[in-house]
Amino acid sequence: MFSHIQVVSSGGGRKMDSSGIIPDVIDTSLEGLVWDVEDNALYTLFMVDPDSINREFLRWQVINIAGNKIAEDQTIAEYRGSGPPEGSFLHRYVFLVFKQPGKIQSRVRTKTRDNLGEPFAGNFYHAQYDEYVRILKSQMIN
Repeated sequence: MFSHIQVVSSGGGRKMDSSGIIPDVIDTSLEGLVWDVEDNALYTLFMVDPDSINREFLRWQVINIAGNKIAEDQTIAEYRGSGPPEGSFLHRYVFLVFKQPGKIQSRVRTKTRDNLGEPFAGNFYHAQYDEYVRILKSQMIN
């Protein structure tokens, strides 16, 4: 069963569905992601930019998520919002959730192909460079 991830934000309650989302809502006020869950299951969440210049770029990774309780679980790669370089084309930002076969003990980054199987849930949005990217990058530096 594959389900779509929904985005819950404090900035007006906008959601992400199969048609995409508005990137600045995600980047400034992300509180949580919601997907269909199975009882007693643990999940791994990835956010990636597959359109990065040289390789797929990891934007966020959380492991051992019980249900949709991302804030209570183990962040492996801190959340980094959308930031396509100036002059680049439209970038896809992809959220993928994998059902884990059991609790992951290591805090080492896990690749999607490492024993996680097929995605359990997912969604994406498109973003391109605008003035907001400068704001985002300055916040990351500070």
